Amino acid sequence: NKTQPKLVGGSNFFVALKADGTVWSWGYNGYGQLGNETNSNVTNPSKISMKNVVDVAAGTQHTLLLKSDGTVWTTGYNGYGQLGTGTTQSETEFKQVTGIPEKVIAITAGGHSSYALTESGKVYGWGYNYEGQLGRGSTSQNNPNATPQKMQKVSNIIQMSAGDNHIVMLDADGTVWSTGHNYYGQLGTNNKTNYSIPQQMRTGTTTVLNNIKKVSAGSLHTLALAENGTVYSLGYNYYGQLGTRNTTNYMLPVTMVDSKGNTVTGVKDIEANGYTSILSIKPTT
Repeated sequence: NKTQPKLVGGSNFFVALKADGTVWSWGYNGYGQLGNETNSNVTNPSKISMKNVVDVAAGTQHTLLLKSDGTVWTTGYNGYGQLGTGTTQSETEFKQVTGIPEKVIAITAGGHSSYALTESGKVYGWGYNYEGQLGRGSTSQNNPNATPQKMQKVSNIIQMSAGDNHIVMLDADGTVWSTGHNYYGQLGTNNKTNYSIPQQMRTGTTTVLNNIKKVSAGSLHTLALAENGTVYSLGYNYYGQLGTRNTTNYMLPVTMVDSKGNTVTGVKDIEANGYTSILSIKPTT
């Protein structure tokens, strides 16, 4: 086969990537986010015309595709420029994003923002930036950011994940950077201040989180998988999504525990989605 299968969901719609590089979509399509050249809703998975796709991402009402040649394609709602096409015109079929000067190796989408990670470790963002989630050193309210711009301060990123209005990024050295909305402490800066320039996630006043191998952002919370198989969580915790046996919000990473209060170990993968957290744990013998 060609790639690893993947399923992502936006607001009432889904996009599925099959191992053969084809893409299927279904659900609500009022803005063209299904990429089938219509605004009609689809009740069953429907194959779209794009081929050789290796990654998919979904925002609230827009969709991103990454093709094997390193190009990014988008469709759907575009009121904040989140399609990266230079306009705010919504689209019903996939259009190529221009303005990224090198090959893209990964994509992610916030609520109304989009991000691309290049093979040299740089991050480009476009779309909604009211909370500073594009990492440009400034914010913009309803002004669209319709073309990709390079994020400041980070240049050695190997993996990234976006929440509604924040993004977390894994550096090759095992540390974590984040920017954007921070009212619930999801950036790990030990405060509730929004940031428009990436900040290193901390564990204390003078120490930074390290030895991390994957990050994942939910709507308002963040997960980080450590090299030793433990998981750190932080941010909004009203539904207990931080796995701390309470519903307290945390502004610094805390270790996930089981129902007995013991640190969860042997975790091999993590996924934060909306207000939930999912852990994949190695079976014990």
